[in-house]
Amino acid sequence: MHAFVQQLGDKQVIDRAWRIEQPEAVTGYVLEAPYFGGGVQPQSEGWWNAVLRFVTWAKELPRGLQFNLPFDEQGNDVLELCAAEIAGVTVARGQIVGLRRGSGVVLRDLWLDDVRYVELEDFAVAGDDGMVLVACGMAPLVIATPTPCQIGDWLAPSSERMRDLAPRSTDQDRSGASLQLAVNDTVEIRGIARALSTTARTINLSDWRGDYRTAPPIPDRLIGDEEGTRLVIRKLG
Repeated sequence: MHAFVQQLGDKQVIDRAWRIEQPEAVTGYVLEAPYFGGGVQPQSEGWWNAVLRFVTWAKELPRGLQFNLPFDEQGNDVLELCAAEIAGVTVARGQIVGLRRGSGVVLRDLWLDDVRYVELEDFAVAGDDGMVLVACGMAPLVIATPTPCQIGDWLAPSSERMRDLAPRSTDQDRSGASLQLAVNDTVEIRGIARALSTTARTINLSDWRGDYRTAPPIPDRLIGDEEGTRLVIRKLG
């Protein structure tokens, strides 16, 4: 799986990405985005309120910034990332299809107060308008129903690449909001469309080609984030 870590800095988010085909991680910086900055004081009770307070209103935020979660306890689009059509952004809806044999979970996401972890593998989405590949070079924003998870439990099954990116000072007992997407989930994808022949991503389709008699044609379209527009994935249903 590809590994991504977003960590709050002084006045920015430090954005690290390490795709499988890359020899080392790439670091970028986000100065402004709807998913960090201010926040809304939560009023409800229960585990979600505790996680939300911990993620967005922790008393010891290291440098004054805070994450604004793009989802709530029911998996709603609270930042309205999918509320309007945006010029140049393509929307695709359908079921997740794995690109490798035995694909199950294709994305794991964990938000804490000052750091976010994402592991994902490239996948396809099969919808009414055909099959499209999904691949990105930055951590996508995912809208789905969260569950509580300790960082130690989340990192345990992670790749060595992910563990190398994870901040060493992170307390393994801290809890955050965890999201997951798997094969056959129905999703909505918003990103930049490219012909597969022109994408900057290296997509491993060796398993897709493995059984030429039964495999559907290789998709010739890809949706990603190649122009700096962060991919948004919303789980439907």
